[in-house]
Amino acid sequence: HYTHVLGAPIPAAVQGRGLKYLASYQNTGFEIFSRPEIKSLKDLEGQTIGFSSPMMRFNLEYALREAGVDPASVTLGRAGLDRSSIDKVLDGTFVASTFLPPATAAAIKGGLKRLFRYGDPSPIPVYGLMTTDRRLKEEPDEVKSVISGLMRSVDDFLHNRKAAIELIKRLGTPAELAEMAYDLTLDFMVPLGDLPDA
Repeated sequence: HYTHVLGAPIPAAVQGRGLKYLASYQNTGFEIFSRPEIKSLKDLEGQTIGFSSPMMRFNLEYALREAGVDPASVTLGRAGLDRSSIDKVLDGTFVASTFLPPATAAAIKGGLKRLFRYGDPSPIPVYGLMTTDRRLKEEPDEVKSVISGLMRSVDDFLHNRKAAIELIKRLGTPAELAEMAYDLTLDFMVPLGDLPDA
């Protein structure tokens, strides 16, 4: 009945498929990391980069045009958000690729450099909370309870570093990357704010 991942549900909501966006606690996060010799977005002209989320396309194309690059000159290759995309940058399949924390920590450890943050031109919600129109109508108290619980969880993550890092490790991030992954994630997260009355 609920989702935290917003990449596909938000376009579905815009298309009128009975979904509602309720809150966001991470308004950016996707970043492009490249090999060190790629100094700017201008260097992506005529190159292939790893790309993973259609929601990010508008901001990427906007940033490329601002850098003097025709977006049509850049080939977008299908990429995951994991170690395999780091390897594809290192072996030359891509000159750069898109990552989210904790993969960004692995990218930095692997010698890649941050080239672009997708959220810089304008915020793009990455994680938050969505539900169905039906759930809002039939279970409003439950929806409020879920929002309240999410607010507490986000607040704990933001203010309890030790517990948050342990959570990141339990979710599968290698111990040697967990602290960096937390710091990188913290840079993108925002409190949900006050729960509305209605």
